[in-house]
Amino acid sequence: MSDTQPSQSEKKTWLAALLTLLVPGLGHLYIRMWGGAVLWFLLYFTATVVLFPTQSTPSDLSLDGLVAWGEAMPIEVALTIMGITALCMADVYVRTKQLNQRPIQRSGSGSDVQRCPDCGKELDADLDFCHWCTTELPKADSNDRTDES
Repeated sequence: MSDTQPSQSEKKTWLAALLTLLVPGLGHLYIRMWGGAVLWFLLYFTATVVLFPTQSTPSDLSLDGLVAWGEAMPIEVALTIMGITALCMADVYVRTKQLNQRPIQRSGSGSDVQRCPDCGKELDADLDFCHWCTTELPKADSNDRTDES
């Protein structure tokens, strides 16, 4: 029997990347990386506010106003915003892959120390959810449990 096994609850990498494409930082929220979500969103928001010329801001939110706004945007600004989004997508993709490959660790005494697949903290064997982040855990079969005698 191996010392590690894959995590029980895998996050979808394509969904994390798609959410990031919509709004940088949203994919990080999906995989529960709160700090990363805040940092990426602040970077995206700050770059948007600082780089967009104020004279090209649309006066109304009509389709024509948004098209005119997009046409007035300098190419350097558009490339910078797209670059930030692409870097955020790459980051969330890699972090989701790493999160999905994180094993359940075993203690040195040979008994299983199960860890939450979402937050990575040690689980209470008597509960069917993580008491740290409230993630619901899959129900274990009676054959999967170890004797404590």
